[in-house]
Amino acid sequence: MTGTTDGATAAACAPAASGVANLSGTNLSNAIALLKDVYANSGTMTIIVHATTANTPDAYAIYGGLVSDTTKYFCIDSTGQTNPIAIAHTAVTCPASGS
Repeated sequence: MTGTTDGATAAACAPAASGVANLSGTNLSNAIALLKDVYANSGTMTIIVHATTANTPDAYAIYGGLVSDTTKYFCIDSTGQTNPIAIAHTAVTCPASGS
């Protein structure tokens, strides 16, 4: 798993950890299930987080590498946008379909 920031300093990674720590209930169960699946299948996951203030992430995107095509990723972002075949995996918003 990789954690990166979107144009911010490395210190911006701290809010991401805080946000993950505050997950509870179903969201926490889903996050754990996703991480276990990635690990079990030797997969890859990239999480991009943007925070304008400490401990307050305001945007994120999660990219999971596809087993069927290692040059593409499934993406979901904090706005609810998804892209099942993203090529780029570096922004806090999912790229347009096919990008």
